[in-house]
Amino acid sequence: MFLKRLHTFWRYWRTVRHLRVRQIRFRVVRMAKARLCPVSRLPQWGAAPEFDAEALAGLRAWAERWAALAPPSGEAVEALRKGTLSCCGFSQRFERSPEWGWAKASPLARYALHGFGFSRPLAFFMLAHPEENAADRTLVFRWMEDWAAKNPRRARPGWEAFPIAERLLHWAMLAAVAGSPGEAVRRSFAAQADHLRCNLEYDLLANHLMQNAAGLAVAGAVLGNDAMRDEALEVLEREVAE
Repeated sequence: MFLKRLHTFWRYWRTVRHLRVRQIRFRVVRMAKARLCPVSRLPQWGAAPEFDAEALAGLRAWAERWAALAPPSGEAVEALRKGTLSCCGFSQRFERSPEWGWAKASPLARYALHGFGFSRPLAFFMLAHPEENAADRTLVFRWMEDWAAKNPRRARPGWEAFPIAERLLHWAMLAAVAGSPGEAVRRSFAAQADHLRCNLEYDLLANHLMQNAAGLAVAGAVLGNDAMRDEALEVLEREVAE
């Protein structure tokens, strides 16, 4: 037991000794907030915000360029329609919506699942075939609504900063391609953006913080929140410069 604890201490020390003071400080603050602030005391959101049409149009143009560079395979699109998705070497079959808990998958695969990157082939297909959108729109809206209903605030890993940032990017892209989703999804989108804004991963920096900032910038634009967008862009520019 003693040797196991010593090994654990040494492993943590090899990591911590390379961190900056501000990284350690932000980590302690994030852990304290997660433990000491109950969900019941978190801000509640009222009416669902409307998504900004100009921001969605810009996202759609960006998605079209991305889809042209990486067109989806027909096999991937058909697999999603039939209820099969793959993330990081793990696959799952589902009926109406994915299994968000996905106990058999690795933590990395669950991060990817909650980031909604698995929906990208369907989004790109809808861009290329707008006349066939109806059934696919129903699918992606159902998945977003199901995620919002089954993942209460602070649920892990869905409400951790990195998958939130990924999900905001993909939900925004899906809204740009398939149309604005329903009230429950828009309300969840706003809640996730506010949560991410207060929980940026300054303790990890690098690609995590850059992804956080990118997701928050897109969310701010879609929500018409200029302050949120500008704060995120400032963080992103600073991290890119480093």
